[in-house]
Amino acid sequence: MYFSDLEEPYRSVILANRNYLRIIDHDNYSPRIIQLMTEVVRVRGISPDNYVKFFYQNLDNPLTIWEHAFEKHLSQSSRNLLIVLASLPYAVFLDDLRSLFEKYNALYAQQYGTSVGPQDLKFALRELEGAFLTYEKQEHGTVVRYHNPSVRDFTKKIFGGKSR
Repeated sequence: MYFSDLEEPYRSVILANRNYLRIIDHDNYSPRIIQLMTEVVRVRGISPDNYVKFFYQNLDNPLTIWEHAFEKHLSQSSRNLLIVLASLPYAVFLDDLRSLFEKYNALYAQQYGTSVGPQDLKFALRELEGAFLTYEKQEHGTVVRYHNPSVRDFTKKIFGGKSR
């Protein structure tokens, strides 16, 4: 919030009554959601009096937040990676994900006349880290998983699958 371009009345209502604590403690809390919910463009048409309620509603049902981030803030390789991950179990080894991603990414490029590069996966993983995905080194390799159940719900919703 400190670095956002929100006007003072919006910041004040988040600070009032310690509303920020309910946001931080929310099950769907993520820094990416906070970043998106504090963008001026997102709060257009929302009065400061309704901002806290709007914020909580989006935390309770963050699918629209993830949709906005997916469509407006991610590179195509990151979107492709999330698409591939949506078809896999909740957590997957990076080596398994790599081969599937490279195949899908190449097919996407062929279908839509775009280019692929050898660093696409690396850049996508970096872009998605912390907001969409988390990584954990284990004995048998690095495991990639969704950062938050709402991200998985969103990616499953895009493709008509069941979320859990």
